[in-house]
Amino acid sequence: MNLAELWPLVARDPVLAPRLLGQFGHRLGQLADRFSRFLVFPAEHRLAFLLGLLLKTKGRGTAGCPGLIPFNLTRKDLAAMAGLTLETASRVLSKWEKSGWVRSGRGWVEVRDPRALERLCLTEEEQP
Repeated sequence: MNLAELWPLVARDPVLAPRLLGQFGHRLGQLADRFSRFLVFPAEHRLAFLLGLLLKTKGRGTAGCPGLIPFNLTRKDLAAMAGLTLETASRVLSKWEKSGWVRSGRGWVEVRDPRALERLCLTEEEQP
């Protein structure tokens, strides 16, 4: 259902509007809580989560590079998206490049070992 279909229903039903707004407020509170928890995670966790999310959101790269994030992203962009400084994001990405987990260049990032990054995102309770 799109907004054009929803608003006439909300206008006709006096019970629907408070429930809809209540659910919206509840979801917004959940998202704010998740975001607050995300900001206390270590830099490596936040950057690994972001790269995983970008891979899932935009699909897998090209046939020759399945881990390529298919749009132009600089280290500065990644740092800003993860709430990190450029220096911290660069340090983490350089460490991962030495480990063979990612490759990057001017404006591109390729995730070569998504499993390694996924393991960084696990909480202590989720660790195998």
